[in-house]
Amino acid sequence: MIFEWIKRSKDFYISPRDFAVELDLVSKAHGLEAAETYFTSIPDDLRTYQVYGALLNCYADAKVLKKAEDTMQKLKELAYAGTVAYNVMMTLYAKLGYLEKLQSLMLEMEDKGIPGDVISYNILLNAYASVPDVTEMEKVLMKMEADPLLINWSPYTVVAKGYLKAGDIEKANESLKKCENRLKGKREKLGIDMLITLYTSMGKKDVSIVYGINTILVG
Repeated sequence: MIFEWIKRSKDFYISPRDFAVELDLVSKAHGLEAAETYFTSIPDDLRTYQVYGALLNCYADAKVLKKAEDTMQKLKELAYAGTVAYNVMMTLYAKLGYLEKLQSLMLEMEDKGIPGDVISYNILLNAYASVPDVTEMEKVLMKMEADPLLINWSPYTVVAKGYLKAGDIEKANESLKKCENRLKGKREKLGIDMLITLYTSMGKKDVSIVYGINTILVG
């Protein structure tokens, strides 16, 4: 491989980011065990947050919880654990259905002053909506609504799904109306498709769906 030749050459400097990219490629092409072997070959002084972050992604993608948690702990010890790393662990906990650990991680971010971003809150919102835990779902939505950088049309479709799962058609409909308001004047196909799907699942007639879409497109 070209990368192996570069590693052996004294004329090239390989940055931690280069190692991180290669680690990710090795994992995808040859599997987790090969990625772990490759990681051990990286010099200690070049195992920065990029490299440990890539290793964390490898474990999270493979859903290897214990090793992912150990790597996250290493990132914390090295003061490398930022929003991105927390999001990776939150995604893993959500996939595995560990809602208490997911919530605990979000609280830990708040305690340490690590800002959650739109990804963080969407992970949490989707997790609660899928259960559904309506109370916690609504708390997350309220936090998102308080920050213009965290809210758009999408969270309202997630919340609508949560309400539908909980059997609350009225609140699901209210959420979709808020989604419509966010989509007005915007030609966002994904959002409109989502509205059609959810309204259809609620038994809305085709004519009302078409009328609603026309209203959104015209603005």
